[in-house]
Amino acid sequence: MAQARDFPVLFPLYDITIYDLNAASTGVQSPVTGSQGASGDNTYIEVTANTIPGNTSALPSGLGAEVLFVECISPVVTNAGATVYPDFQWSPQPDGVDLSSPTPANKCFIDGSYGGNMCPPRAQTVGRQRAGIIGVSLRALLNDARNGKRVGAMATKATGWKYISTFQARLYSKRGWGASVSGDTVQTPARLIFWGERYTDRMLAPLAASWNGAFSITSLRRYLEQDQVPMTLSGVQGGTVTVADLPTLSGGYNQRGDVIFRDMRFAVNDVATAASSAFPLTNSQQANGKSGNVSTSYSSDLGFPFAPVNGQPSAAKSAIILQKLGIIPGIANLGYFGLDFGGTLVPDPNGWPVGENVDLFAYGQVQDLRNQSELYYSIPDLENEIIVYGENASIFVSGNGTAIASGDASVAEVGVAVQTSGAVAPGRQG
Repeated sequence: MAQARDFPVLFPLYDITIYDLNAASTGVQSPVTGSQGASGDNTYIEVTANTIPGNTSALPSGLGAEVLFVECISPVVTNAGATVYPDFQWSPQPDGVDLSSPTPANKCFIDGSYGGNMCPPRAQTVGRQRAGIIGVSLRALLNDARNGKRVGAMATKATGWKYISTFQARLYSKRGWGASVSGDTVQTPARLIFWGERYTDRMLAPLAASWNGAFSITSLRRYLEQDQVPMTLSGVQGGTVTVADLPTLSGGYNQRGDVIFRDMRFAVNDVATAASSAFPLTNSQQANGKSGNVSTSYSSDLGFPFAPVNGQPSAAKSAIILQKLGIIPGIANLGYFGLDFGGTLVPDPNGWPVGENVDLFAYGQVQDLRNQSELYYSIPDLENEIIVYGENASIFVSGNGTAIASGDASVAEVGVAVQTSGAVAPGRQG
């Protein structure tokens, strides 16, 4: 018999505050409950008191959950009388599984720093859509389908991070802040708040029959070009809708059949660009990049080397559906950015132009476009999703006639990563 407490609501699933993080940290795991370290240690992270039940991310028996959006408060310190904004990166860790691994189908390495915050607090986000969205509620999608609404490609929408035990984050910073850095006084500690829904089998059972893991998507670019083989990205996600099997659904860490994950990552040029030619933000030569273009210790690689090698079908089909794309404002000497398909720049001929006060793709801190220092732009939606599938591509930046200095250009993307079994017919090699 259903009970009122079964009614699903958006809920704070995990909330941590990071007071100190050691310099050159490479994957500090946050606590499930209580704190890691103590005040004054080089790593002091605590579950923010009185924000989640029991001050722990551990779920009571019989419950499962999915994270649907995230809010990040960036760290700010003073040092030697100056305000400093430390770099901060993080990745999700449902049930102890790190989703920042480099395999194409689960890549989430997210910027939480002050200038390039990819998931700013909703109350501080201006214009456009809500920031930090991880996926659409499984419950909402199933309910729509149950009521006769057409929910196309359901599996590519229900990409929330699903878990049945605990949720954590892995935390990174090259500079560090707090006790680990001599002279630091923390003005604002970093904080991550993960919102989502909690489920019981009793809540899911009436909806389970509405799950359809089949998907078939053709982007406008592929339709217009008519030269992509295959032109349509299709497959079947084979998860099961029960609490115990939540991790087998899209966004879960234990999927079977075709694998679908939210993809959120950013990249920074690790060396200076050329004066005006495209600089792919990837180390992959197959995706038109060059070793050393980006450092993957504290950023990501925005290359998509998905064409079958040497014209041979690959053992696994990798694809990405790019949905959001952004570049931090105020980059000196930036002229264009966009996508590089084997030397062909999109949009034609040089990418999207970006200049002072002309930036449709700005994300992160609103300065230099606005005066307010506590407001953020969310990563903007692309007008049309761009599918990269069976071909090689990368995201690039280019100078305006003068080189962009090393470390200045930061680009973020949000989309859906897909890995399907079977072979891919040869596409454009690039």
